[in-house]
Amino acid sequence: MDFAELERYFLDKLQQGELSPFTSQLKAIFVDEFQDTNILQEAIYYDIAREINSRITVVGDDDQSLYRFRGGTVELFRDASPRMQAALGITNEPDIRYLTTNYRAPRLLVV
Repeated sequence: MDFAELERYFLDKLQQGELSPFTSQLKAIFVDEFQDTNILQEAIYYDIAREINSRITVVGDDDQSLYRFRGGTVELFRDASPRMQAALGITNEPDIRYLTTNYRAPRLLVV
């Protein structure tokens, strides 16, 4: 089973309710590197969020998208707010925050 098949298998089991013993223990969903999310992963996140009645916090940088070969698409990240609102029935505006300070590298290295 390759990674894409594993994602599909997980989503199928999730939608069949077979993962409820696991997902019912979750309180929140945090996704790092969301710019590399593919459509199956997005469906998994949203299905879990609906099941546990939770919102999702995502973090990413559209300049660092690396996983197109695996189906990752930066457009899911760029359109995350309206997609999340539609998928989860969210009517209020999302809380979007932009990191404007680099904490990873000395200032002289980052131009």
